[in-house]
Formats: sequence, structure tokens, C-alpha cells
Amino acid sequence: GLKGFSREAASRVLPRLRTHRFLADIEVLLIAERFGMKVGTIPVHLTCLSSDSTVRVLGHAPAVIADALRIKWAQVMGRYDPSGGR
Repeated sequence: GLKGFSREAASRVLPRLRTHRFLADIEVLLIAERFGMKVGTIPVHLTCLSSDSTVRVLGHAPAVIADALRIKWAQVMGRYDPSGGR
């Protein structure tokens, strides 16, 4: 999906991301929550030029599981906390 960030939010959230694939949305929300940021939705009109998907549920399952474990480990280690390391 389409995401937008203020400059401040991007500078706090994006460097802490551990994954850049399917679960990045979840990770962004976890980090934003830890920083006490507001998350909202705004309507946009997006024209899709292609309906072809590159997602293969069974083929991508191992990567999704690995990302979920990576995110959980980072959460347990405090990486998403404002005082956490980059």
C-alpha cells in the first residue's frame, strides 16, 4: 500500500526497520506506536497500471515467517524503543 511520512517520522521509524518485504507495514506500526506517533488514514486516488501480482503465498511463506521472527526479536531486544539502538 501507499504510505506517507513526515520528515521527522521517517527519520525515527525507517532507520529502525529490520525488514523491507511483506511485514514492513506491521513493523512501521510497531515502531510508530513505541514513539507515541499518531497514525491515520487519508483518502487517495491511485490508478493501478497492472493487476499482475508477484506474490506467491507458498513460495513467500518462509520469508514471511523469517521476517515475523526478526521483528519479534527486535521488539524483545528493545530495538523499537525510542532509547533503543539503530
